[in-house]
Amino acid sequence: MYSTELRFAAGQFIERMNEMRTWLDSRHFEPTVFRYDHVADGVVIHIEFPLEDQATAFASEFGGTLVR
Repeated sequence: MYSTELRFAAGQFIERMNEMRTWLDSRHFEPTVFRYDHVADGVVIHIEFPLEDQATAFASEFGGTLVR
């Protein structure tokens, strides 16, 4: 699996989730793991993909990082 991590303000959660879902659906990407945690300064989202190119594209699109 190839993991990504995104961080953003808690007030952006719904908007960002909608953006991510639309983007994933348009590319037919199917994450295998999706979880989020509330932290002091916002939200951290961890998403795993079965293919490295999907994880890389997702992280690039949403300003995230690949977690290895």
